[in-house]
Amino acid sequence: MNIRNGITKTVLATVVFAAGIVGVGSVRTATSPAQGRSLQKEAHTFAPITRSSHIRVASFNMHSGRGASGKEDLALAAKTAQGFDLVGYQEVYASPRPATPPQIGFIGQNLGQAWLFAPSERQYWGDRFGNAVTTNLPVHDWQRDPLPAPREHSRRNVLIVRSTWPGTTVTFLITHITRSTDQDEQLRLVEKLFLNQPAPAILMGDLNATSQHPLIQGLLDTPGVGNPLDEKMPQQAGKHIDWIFTRGLETRDAGTRNLGASDHPLVWAELIVLPATQPGTLPTTRP
Repeated sequence: MNIRNGITKTVLATVVFAAGIVGVGSVRTATSPAQGRSLQKEAHTFAPITRSSHIRVASFNMHSGRGASGKEDLALAAKTAQGFDLVGYQEVYASPRPATPPQIGFIGQNLGQAWLFAPSERQYWGDRFGNAVTTNLPVHDWQRDPLPAPREHSRRNVLIVRSTWPGTTVTFLITHITRSTDQDEQLRLVEKLFLNQPAPAILMGDLNATSQHPLIQGLLDTPGVGNPLDEKMPQQAGKHIDWIFTRGLETRDAGTRNLGASDHPLVWAELIVLPATQPGTLPTTRP
């Protein structure tokens, strides 16, 4: 009887210990800042798709590759992202399987482009969720910085990528802003980062706010800031939350693409670097 009681206590202690480990591991935490000088994979070629002074960029909240069907279809997500020099992604998951690349790795390999996963959240002692980029442009440095979340702990970040384009360097900021109580604080920081970059610069992402939001409207009213989507699709002005903002670039075309891979459309813009734009010029800033 005593032996049986001892075994029972040991089993219970083991179960409690395991439950504690699982409980600790299940807590979602924000990732730390990080930086680097290359992406995870090298593109097959760095020759721009556009083969001209134009640059084609896109932002895609891919909803973990789950569209209307609710099933993961990364091949369809990759098809949605075809034909661009650089795409910034939101709502990208790491792979739950060891030695398997994150979702963006599959997409980058499918596109034949370099890729980088920029996790904003960790769980069970591994990267879980965040932003990402695929590109065929040479990248000479990148950094990811967590966004402030003092009230709701939303675990968001901004990924900054600096790429070479003929005659200049283009800075891309890719982000996903919360929709809750820390939204304004995160928007202010991202807008400040964008305005303080040397032109040409591009801010893209799911900002969870339309142009009715005072901070979005303030950015739209800032001299030198372009808004390709509303410029080319005025019928959508004030209705969308996925944005592309530019500085030091001229819009040639813009639009959306929706193949059903997500609950968001991909938004894109075709841009040209203004002739007067050189690194370190047009430093439109705002406190």
